[in-house]
Amino acid sequence: MTWQEAILTVLRKAGEPMAYKDIAAEIVRRGLVDAPHMNPEIATHAAITGLKVDGVVASAPRGKYRLPE
Repeated sequence: MTWQEAILTVLRKAGEPMAYKDIAAEIVRRGLVDAPHMNPEIATHAAITGLKVDGVVASAPRGKYRLPE
């Protein structure tokens, strides 16, 4: 699974906005991405930036991210 796919999976399951650090922790906890040499928080933040540009993820208050309505 890619970081982008993992982020969308976590946000869909959460059903509420999440901080990128919490998204990264959930991706690691669930073993959604196999990338042992990458920093999960950095990879998650970078992937979220791309998803925001594409309109797939939106910013929410307090530094959190959500799926667009």
